[in-house]
Amino acid sequence: MISLWKRHLTSRLGRFRKLVLMGIGNRDRCDDGAGSAVSDIMSDFVSGEKISDVRIFCCNESPENFTGPVKKENPTHILLIDSCIAGKSPGSIFIINPRRIKDIDISSHKMPLGLLYRYLKEEIGADILIIGIEPQHIEQGRFFSEPVAKAVVELTNFLKELLKSQKK
Repeated sequence: MISLWKRHLTSRLGRFRKLVLMGIGNRDRCDDGAGSAVSDIMSDFVSGEKISDVRIFCCNESPENFTGPVKKENPTHILLIDSCIAGKSPGSIFIINPRRIKDIDISSHKMPLGLLYRYLKEEIGADILIIGIEPQHIEQGRFFSEPVAKAVVELTNFLKELLKSQKK
């Protein structure tokens, strides 16, 4: 059985003309860097496969610094990937409903996801999806927990297959 997030991504990204992926997270806080790791892996893949209709931004903990370059890309679809505490099992991958994100959420980045989502939606009008990865540890450190490391691999493998199928 295919998971809900995979079905959602397949249906929503199946029609993109220009996709921007923004990986968000602090690499110095263990699992919080998962979004940044996904963007690193996908950047290498997109470059190696010479996929011209996908642009990757590794935003780390400052996604607000990338809103200008994202606007210049004029994407039809934007995928935000970040570690998000949602009370799920560590390593869970899930779609985040932007209406359920509070502007005052405490996070490792300066601009809360809800505000980033609204700003990009108003400025660009793209179809925006937010993918969360439930962290296990977000304290100071450079290593992922095992469940989050597996989630990064699962998500990047799925995205690679999805992009390869779009290329055909």
